[in-house]
Amino acid sequence: AYLCTVVINPYERIVSCWFASRRRGYFSERHSFRDFVTFVCAVKNVQTPKGAMEISRMSSLLCDCPEPGVAVLYGGKGGCECYFGILSHAMPWGHSWLMTGDTTLASSSLPKMFTDTYPRNFSRIIRFENLHEDFDRLCKDLEITASLPHTNRRVQKSDHYTAYYEGASDLIPLVENIYQYEFAAFGYRFGD
Repeated sequence: AYLCTVVINPYERIVSCWFASRRRGYFSERHSFRDFVTFVCAVKNVQTPKGAMEISRMSSLLCDCPEPGVAVLYGGKGGCECYFGILSHAMPWGHSWLMTGDTTLASSSLPKMFTDTYPRNFSRIIRFENLHEDFDRLCKDLEITASLPHTNRRVQKSDHYTAYYEGASDLIPLVENIYQYEFAAFGYRFGD
């Protein structure tokens, strides 16, 4: 089987996630980029079921849905899917299907969350910043001819992602905490 994925600079990724979550109504326009990064970092660092329940309850404050919150907390009644919409878009590799279980990394210098997982065996990893070139290589690997349309343009395309961190440099370590694996595995740096 041929397995591929696309990676993007995590600093840019979380800006994109914030815009997408707001556009889809998962994250209210009344909340800032700082609020979004802080929320995703808190979710990523939850260690206990009680902490997870608190984060889930907190999610009812994130959106403007008529019945906000996680339905399962309310006996399956009411609630919305905004919490899961945000998480499905913003969670790092270590919390996704991109990793698979194994204990061979137990002596690794990676943080504990990575000691029982490793990345799946990808045939190709496409870097978003080289999207067209890497996509062409993918097509060559698969011996197909295809084009890659650009259908999801950010309105603020002229803004480099670094603009969202101006006056908010304290968010940089939070993003680094969220996407530890991605920084270690792909060598991304702020400003790339």
